Amino acid sequence: MKKIFFIGDDFTGASDNAAQYSRHGLKTVLLFDLPDLETLEQLITDNDVVGIATATRSMGRHDIVQTLAPILSSVKPLGVGIIQYKCCSTFDSSNGIGNLALALRMMRDSWPGSFSPIYIATPEFGRYTLFSNHYAVFDGKRYRLDRHPVMANHPATPMSESDIRLILKHQGFETDGVVDVVELDRRMREGLYAQEEGAESVVFDGYTLDHSHAVARIVLNVAETRTVTALAAQGFAEGVGRCLANERKGIERKTHCLPAVDKILVLSGSCSTTSRQQIEHAESIGFRALRIEPRYMLADDQAPLQNLANEAIAFLKAGKSVILYTALGQDDPAVGELNRLMGQKKMSGNSSRVIGGVFASILRQALAQTDLQRVVVAGGDCSSHAMTQAGAHSIEMTVSHFFHNAYMGRVRSSDRSIDGKEFLLKGGQVGRSNLYEDILHGFNIQG
Repeated sequence: MKKIFFIGDDFTGASDNAAQYSRHGLKTVLLFDLPDLETLEQLITDNDVVGIATATRSMGRHDIVQTLAPILSSVKPLGVGIIQYKCCSTFDSSNGIGNLALALRMMRDSWPGSFSPIYIATPEFGRYTLFSNHYAVFDGKRYRLDRHPVMANHPATPMSESDIRLILKHQGFETDGVVDVVELDRRMREGLYAQEEGAESVVFDGYTLDHSHAVARIVLNVAETRTVTALAAQGFAEGVGRCLANERKGIERKTHCLPAVDKILVLSGSCSTTSRQQIEHAESIGFRALRIEPRYMLADDQAPLQNLANEAIAFLKAGKSVILYTALGQDDPAVGELNRLMGQKKMSGNSSRVIGGVFASILRQALAQTDLQRVVVAGGDCSSHAMTQAGAHSIEMTVSHFFHNAYMGRVRSSDRSIDGKEFLLKGGQVGRSNLYEDILHGFNIQG
């Protein structure tokens, strides 16, 4: 089969994407930094899928170019058939932050003449595209992206448009065509999975798993003779993974088992309503929830922050699960307060880097001083910074919980205190309210 390489625009989304390939039996590894060329070549030889997690979703244009250029340069000579830029299934981005059009153009410049499918639908996660307009579920209801209660009010990239073609055009890339749901259904009925000539970049609709698999079949057919450079969310990985697994004999759907542990540590840098509900539920069943005040994260005197870390570690040593969080929902005054304090100090960048650094410090201390085995990091942007600053090199996906869309893996690091520990890296809107309860008590589900 053609080898697959993907670039995740944040760490939580990248781990989700890796899990979608892994759940179907494809040997998958997710890197947190770019290795030397010889190591990368060996990884691609030894695995079906290799991914690398970045923090480009929270970056400006210059930093995106500086991050992606060496990755694309390293991958280009290795003969990979499908290169995916994994974007968030809510497509949150802007011209100035997390520019998806820029990433797509850089891939196409590296592989001239490639075919670029754009597929953002992720039906299992309540993400749908109809006539190029994108929709997402919130609190059991479906909303157009520009009317979504969370995404329309996103603190960094508020979405004022739902048409994927127009979003990309505003960011600097015009697509060539659309395969809308009417056309896709026709192709499925007639068994037509060859991509028509002419269009170089195509937006695909989708709102069912069958649509994801149909798009995957089209893409895999193109990849037989032509490099594919996809801009796609994790629904693309699920579809491609399932199609490739169906082509192989002897692959069985595995049961995903996660044993219980006595405690977990949750580091939540998300301000989503979903994350607030998860924190509140966990607290109601005995988790200790500790707020990290904005002033602690930026103070010259580190004593208050260290005292908070010590308090969390004391609870962990006593066998208690702990949540350290920065905000409870998008209306929490702490969200604006941290940005205000950063402005006073004339600090560049966004708050996710600050939060990630604080998380990394607390995480290293907790792992060094306790027998903690399982950790959750919530918030796509801050988890990117937290994992790299904590010294993690990669994650091997191991267990999936499909009802929560949550995916566990074992982290690899030269630091013995973190190497081999179980991590869930999750976006702010991932999981039901009882997610942390299930991660603590374990589960056994059929994949």
